[in-house]
Amino acid sequence: MKTKEIIVESTSMMYHVTRTKKVPRIKKLGITSMNPTNFAKGSGERYGEIGAIYAMSSKKDAIRWAVNWEWELFKELGSGKVSIVTFEDDPNKWEIDHSDPISQSSNEGKWFKKNPGWVKPEQIIGAEPVTLDMIKAAKFYEQTSL
Repeated sequence: MKTKEIIVESTSMMYHVTRTKKVPRIKKLGITSMNPTNFAKGSGERYGEIGAIYAMSSKKDAIRWAVNWEWELFKELGSGKVSIVTFEDDPNKWEIDHSDPISQSSNEGKWFKKNPGWVKPEQIIGAEPVTLDMIKAAKFYEQTSL
């Protein structure tokens, strides 16, 4: 039996990365489970579990993931083809997602999964396409002088 790690005591902002074309459906129906994961490893094998939904507690982590995924899918950055959906939920109702430890090595927050899961439409606060301005504002890479 899996035990759940207690993260925080209350409802928190959480972030889900998706293709922008899926945002209208998500706003109408919520983030639903039983969809194959969109995320593939370099080998072509899929990350995660069929039916699970994934979220992050840090918007910066979500932007970083979105940037990497957008490049993998479209060979573009900040095109707006990938969006971040912001919603409220209790992270204690989610499991920690331990997949992809290399990508998670520079996390600011926690990565979560819920299976089966559903984020209701009324929990959704909004969605925004990932733009170049958003990427620049996240300041992933600090410039250093030599």
